[in-house]
Amino acid sequence: MEKNDGDQDSTDRELVSFIEQGSKLDTEADAASLIAAIKQCPKLRVLCLQGNSIGVEAAKGIAKALESKPDLERAQWKDMFTGRLKQEIPEALTYLGGGLQLADAHLVELDLSDNALGPIGAEGVKVLLESSVCFSLQELKLNNNGLGIEGGQIVAAALLNCYSKSVEAGRPLSLKTFIAGRNRLENKGAMAFADVFKRVGTMEEVGMPQNGIYHQGVTSLAEAFEKNPNLHTINLSDNTIVSRGARSLKGALAKLSNLKILNLGDCLLKDKGAEELVEGLKAPHPHLEEVILSSNEMSVSSALKIIPALEDATNLKCLNLDGNCFGEWGIEKIRERCHECGLEENLISFDEDEGEPDEEEEESGEESDDEESSESLDEDVGATDSTQTASTTSADYKIGETALSCTQMKGLLDQLEITKLDDTAIGGTLSFAGRGLKLNNEDDAKEVIEAIGNHPNLHVLELEGNTIGVEAAKGIGQALSKHPNLQRARWKDMFTGRLRQEIPDALKFLGEGLQSAGAQLIELDLSDNAFGPVGAAGLKILLESRVCQSLQELRLNNNGLGTQGAQMVSDALLKCHENGSKVRQPLALKTFVCGRNRLENGGAIAFAKVFKTKGARSIAEGLAKGHDGLEELCLDHNEMHKEGALAIVDSLKKKSKLSKLNLNGNNFGKQGCDDIRKKLTPIGKIDALLDLNEDESCDESEEEDSADLVGTIQPEQCTPEAFFSHPSASKFMGLSGDKATVLSQYLHKQRGELEDWVPIQTGFLIRLGSLASEPSIRDDVIQCLKLLLKQMMASFSPDDHSHFTNTVLIYSGLIKSEDKSFRVMWSIEGVGIAMESLVKEALFPGNTCKTLQLFLGRPAVRGDRKNPFDDFPQVKHRLLQALFAF
Repeated sequence: MEKNDGDQDSTDRELVSFIEQGSKLDTEADAASLIAAIKQCPKLRVLCLQGNSIGVEAAKGIAKALESKPDLERAQWKDMFTGRLKQEIPEALTYLGGGLQLADAHLVELDLSDNALGPIGAEGVKVLLESSVCFSLQELKLNNNGLGIEGGQIVAAALLNCYSKSVEAGRPLSLKTFIAGRNRLENKGAMAFADVFKRVGTMEEVGMPQNGIYHQGVTSLAEAFEKNPNLHTINLSDNTIVSRGARSLKGALAKLSNLKILNLGDCLLKDKGAEELVEGLKAPHPHLEEVILSSNEMSVSSALKIIPALEDATNLKCLNLDGNCFGEWGIEKIRERCHECGLEENLISFDEDEGEPDEEEEESGEESDDEESSESLDEDVGATDSTQTASTTSADYKIGETALSCTQMKGLLDQLEITKLDDTAIGGTLSFAGRGLKLNNEDDAKEVIEAIGNHPNLHVLELEGNTIGVEAAKGIGQALSKHPNLQRARWKDMFTGRLRQEIPDALKFLGEGLQSAGAQLIELDLSDNAFGPVGAAGLKILLESRVCQSLQELRLNNNGLGTQGAQMVSDALLKCHENGSKVRQPLALKTFVCGRNRLENGGAIAFAKVFKTKGARSIAEGLAKGHDGLEELCLDHNEMHKEGALAIVDSLKKKSKLSKLNLNGNNFGKQGCDDIRKKLTPIGKIDALLDLNEDESCDESEEEDSADLVGTIQPEQCTPEAFFSHPSASKFMGLSGDKATVLSQYLHKQRGELEDWVPIQTGFLIRLGSLASEPSIRDDVIQCLKLLLKQMMASFSPDDHSHFTNTVLIYSGLIKSEDKSFRVMWSIEGVGIAMESLVKEALFPGNTCKTLQLFLGRPAVRGDRKNPFDDFPQVKHRLLQALFAF
């Protein structure tokens, strides 16, 4: 906490900050020090509560203290409900808002970002926003709140009500900054906030990235932007703007002469959308500093049109075109054009260029642009006027600019009648992907259950990136029992932090719901759920049921099945095929993905070779019968030996449609790889085989020669300085004296000599933790690490925590370093093992734990860097369990 004594300047006397204290304040007594600090601050203007967990009773006590603080202007309350039930949040916010109202405070800033409000919490925000406290509001930040459409509409309605009341009171709301990224607002939510922006007309910054907004929502926002002449910052990145949305934005951009920052990265603009923006960017923008159009699948032709449009932007500091499809030749052309226009120094480097598209990609890109014009077909159907009605009496019909005869039209209608539309195109998708919801019981899952129950024609259910407990699964299963048309269960990564014993029961309830509905699945994706053999038992019940007799795509990537789990899955597939054959509906699997599963019992060294064949052979047996439509089989990185792979190859002889076979990253050796290729050639499957360039095994003779070296570490005597520079297991064993004491003394001395010691020593501790991958020294490494970390934390200043967290993420490979030459060259497995111990003993700061939980638990999306912990699913699962229990 920042003290407020008489020696501090006026700014400090106006601020109370408990930022990143990691305090769990359940009661008024728990919050006593915070309450006292508020009362003792004579002219409180800023209250920062970020990085704590505030319960209802604590909020009640804080609110009482706020009743005497009429000068409070900035409520910086992001991330202050960690671990709280959603039902607690609106009540806590109501108490806090009530305190501000009694004080007659007038907020300028309200930041509630990173609080998992959802629609329930939005009700608490609504009460505060509609009060006189917010008539003076200029900055509203609601980033990453999980509002959804409903929550977004609640907040937008509250802002409109606030505006109306403020106008009546003679001091109209003059909102300037609105930030609401990562909220799944979609079109309806975006449209609701667009109405707000139109009414207030004072917006200067709007940030709504990653909200699932399509061109309809963008069009409404563009219209609102035109009504706000002082708007200088627009961030709509990671939404699906496409060319139609860009066309709407074009007009708004031309009128925004105060524009400073435009971020439309990852918006699927493609060439057509990018070129739509050119005219808008040509308009005078004397203050323009940043234009971000990265990752938009643009080719060099559209980039060369964008650059001259910015030639007169004399204040431009950043032009980001990275992540598009230029290739080396295209990048050179872009640099030349930037040089001609005087923008070369402003161009961001091309680190993630996707390369020049081939002909097929270009053709598909053109097709997608053409298809875009059909997005509003459903809006046009039935909207016939008298002219259109009259025209149908003639012999011709028109679709767009194409005239069709009656015969052609009939043929088209006949074709449409037998064509199965993609589920997403007919609105059959319900997605909760990436919401990070923790659903323990039916009440927690109420939003999901009601959405399923209210959906008229559910075909696709996406639950990826959440954590679902048994009771929640039971409620969801009951809701699914009313949906016989469900075909695609995209349920990857939905058991994060759950005990393995929970998973079979959860799958059982979900499966029972599908069976009650009489559903016929086409796709089942349970990847990235670390359920192992225990969870496989629940999966077995589902796979053997009638629900899966229609299955075409089965994805079980990165599940830690092991040999036993593979046997269960194999038996279930055989049983499913047998049951289906009895009713003349034999299982016809087309896609089977099962990478990173340790199908062999690699831990049982004495029987390694036996077990490393058994798991693969179980899969082979499951594939041998039926599955004649199999198109794709991925069994990469499974510690499989060549005997298992050859059994797999034998099972593929009659799979005439197979186009992709991935056996990379196993333990075949050079001879084994050759044998696999030889066996695939005569059965005509060699073209389906992907490269075996990551095979992890030497030949057997080399294995035998190196077997004696496994687990043996030779000590290498070294000084603390040498170990600090290049930590290794051998050097650790070679440190003289008590290792923890020796290193502690060295680090203590270093702290007195280096100004930036926090990131330097944090990086060292992560590298030290990586040595925990060596079982023979693991306990010593972790004990040493605990002592060093405790001493390091004791020397921290308040600002050091953020440096610590950032360095942990960088050295764990979870985010990029600013140093382009930086590479993670140590064992991430060891890092994860060490972190688990540190988290369990509460040695990591609370904010670091929450940040790690976010980065480890979030699902991968297009453009994300690879999560290195995904290569070690068991380690990742245990670490997440520890983080969720923190």
